[in-house]
Amino acid sequence: MFFTDPNRDYATEMKNWWRGMPAYTKLVIYVSIGTYILSWLNSAFIPLFINIPIFTIENLQIWRVFTSPFITLNLLTLIFEMCSYLPIAYRTELRLGTAKYGAFFIMNFIILEVLYAASLYGLSFIPSLSLLAIVPTAGLFPLIMAEIVINCNINPEAPSSFFLCPIQIKAKYFPWVYLVVLSLIVGVMWDLLIGILIGYFHVYKWMNFTYISDEKTKFIDNLRLIVSMKNYTNYISLSNAGNDSFSLGGQGYSKANINQPNTQTKRSQPFVPFEGAGYRLGGDESNGSERFNRHAETENSKEDDPLI
Repeated sequence: MFFTDPNRDYATEMKNWWRGMPAYTKLVIYVSIGTYILSWLNSAFIPLFINIPIFTIENLQIWRVFTSPFITLNLLTLIFEMCSYLPIAYRTELRLGTAKYGAFFIMNFIILEVLYAASLYGLSFIPSLSLLAIVPTAGLFPLIMAEIVINCNINPEAPSSFFLCPIQIKAKYFPWVYLVVLSLIVGVMWDLLIGILIGYFHVYKWMNFTYISDEKTKFIDNLRLIVSMKNYTNYISLSNAGNDSFSLGGQGYSKANINQPNTQTKRSQPFVPFEGAGYRLGGDESNGSERFNRHAETENSKEDDPLI
């Protein structure tokens, strides 16, 4: 079990894991924790920077689109958000590289926040839904849901466990089950629904423009500021991207390594026939041989006798 092996130095492994975390993912963590600490200083901090449709649209408070993803409402939300965001962002940044992932993150959360504000503000003109104009969104959960949809639709028919439940569902249904369960607990999550919608836009290749080209990535990688950052941050350049394993303490784990056995190793091992002596379970070698011989003689006599 985790943290129960006395032969492992978990403190050192956690330090190495944090030191090896990609630069942009670490930046998002720093900013999210920093804004949460700032919210202790003034009770008006959170309402001023979260995305509230009526203020974003009617009052043209555009900054809310850019600040809302980095605002968390309470400590429990921050912890759960980081636990959900870190594995996904870690793998994605290793696979895309820091520049590509940074552009992907920024463009997607801007689209998410604008679509959320515009959709709920428009729906608020329906009399029964008028309160939607003041329903806020904050944090990284919409973007997390979008990335969950993308990952679950890589192999949509694969069985997937739903947290600690003793049942498995198809991967393509996981985001919807997740949304339904949360909605039953805390009410309708409109921002998560928008996140799922953006995720399907990616599945159907309608959001490919959020991935910048290799030429632009190389240009960003060679900027003087970025080059200087590489000396003290784990900046993943385009040439080092492509490894999407999530590592802890130097040990990498990926979907391919977990779900697929090493069949090549098994096939390469030559077959060696068993050459030892056999023993009957519950008796010695001689008794087993005598019983086998008597059984063989009986079977032969049955074949020779036409009446049997």
